[in-house]
Amino acid sequence: MAGEKISLKVITPTRVLYDGESTGFIVRTSGEVGQFMILPNHAPITADIGLGTVLIRNGEETRTATVMGGYTVVARNKAVIMAQAAEWPEEIDRDRAAQAKARAEERLREENVDYRRAENALKRALIRLNLSDSVK
Repeated sequence: MAGEKISLKVITPTRVLYDGESTGFIVRTSGEVGQFMILPNHAPITADIGLGTVLIRNGEETRTATVMGGYTVVARNKAVIMAQAAEWPEEIDRDRAAQAKARAEERLREENVDYRRAENALKRALIRLNLSDSVK
């Protein structure tokens, strides 16, 4: 069991964010389950993923990226995360994320607003800001 790996791809409609081996990864579901970890030899699973991050482990090395919704499919030590958007911390434009946060907070104070859309925009901005802050 020690030393086993899972092949992992993290893809978006515009690029492949990660394509390599992993000793496990943690991702957040879109439902009430929360986060779950996938390790080598995991049972086959397909799951919705929500707004959050993916933590990718490869031995002692750990990398974290934003993942903005999608699906993950795991079978026979191969996993694919198909995300609507994903980025590494060093790719985050912190000023742009802060502006998006301010816009979303302003929208949430308005009376006639698509609350779910504004709340999701705020969540995306906070995820980006938090991940950006964690690598300083």
